[in-house]
Amino acid sequence: MNLTLSRIQQSLAVKGVKAAQMLRDLNIKQSTYYTWVHEDRPPATDYLLPIAQYLGVSTDYLLGGEEAKEEYYLDPEARKMANALNKNPGQRVLFDAAKDLPPEDILKVLDFIQQQNKKEGRD
Repeated sequence: MNLTLSRIQQSLAVKGVKAAQMLRDLNIKQSTYYTWVHEDRPPATDYLLPIAQYLGVSTDYLLGGEEAKEEYYLDPEARKMANALNKNPGQRVLFDAAKDLPPEDILKVLDFIQQQNKKEGRD
């Protein structure tokens, strides 16, 4: 099976959707899909964008490229701090913060957690 079809099927599995459902939702004939599968050829380009959008992936990914990963923290300094804090299990509560949380707010929350730990005798 070619890489594009393989990635479509993997993405369907991750999304928990059957190919037949995607075909119905996108108004693609089942015979068209089965032609792709049985003749081992990727979908025509006019099908790629709707399929990628439906699956929540990029067309580049379907064609064999790497999927772009959205960064959770928008501020680079906040992202750096979050990555460092990820190594400390006692401070993982910070990962529930909004993705637009500025670094100074992360420091305030971290300071609060450290004060609470000292207060409760946990350093």
